[in-house]
Amino acid sequence: LFFKHLNGIWIALIQMCWFLFSLISILGWNCMSIPVIDLKDVDVNYPDSEATQKVVAELRKAAMHSGFFYVKNHSVPLQMIARQFALSKDLLALSDEVKKKYDVKNFFGFRGFDKLNGQQLDPYGKPDHKEGFYCGKNYPQDHPFAIAQYPDA
Repeated sequence: LFFKHLNGIWIALIQMCWFLFSLISILGWNCMSIPVIDLKDVDVNYPDSEATQKVVAELRKAAMHSGFFYVKNHSVPLQMIARQFALSKDLLALSDEVKKKYDVKNFFGFRGFDKLNGQQLDPYGKPDHKEGFYCGKNYPQDHPFAIAQYPDA
């Protein structure tokens, strides 16, 4: 009897998933893939070119819809990418004592370590299970780049 009930639950779940995937397909939503942005035609010497503007539009769309994207033909050497991953791993392996010393709350402009589970986007959900190190150029607090500005909607 238990297995019969369990099979019924699985069938209901499969039917629900099939319905949702069908609905997504009918509505034309492409939420099952991450966009791939190709930089092969971009020339940094011509930022106003049609090819560059097309990529800018693709980046904006990807950032606003899925929030993620892959980039190909970026010309960043694989050795540099591997080195960045190694450095990131070493940085995040530092002791909690060191991380606390450089906590983002100690510095203007959100620079430094952000502890594991230190952010919570959804106030009703669990904290975001991530940690990170935020870096960037330090500007004075009255500098235009340091003052919060929001684009028109």
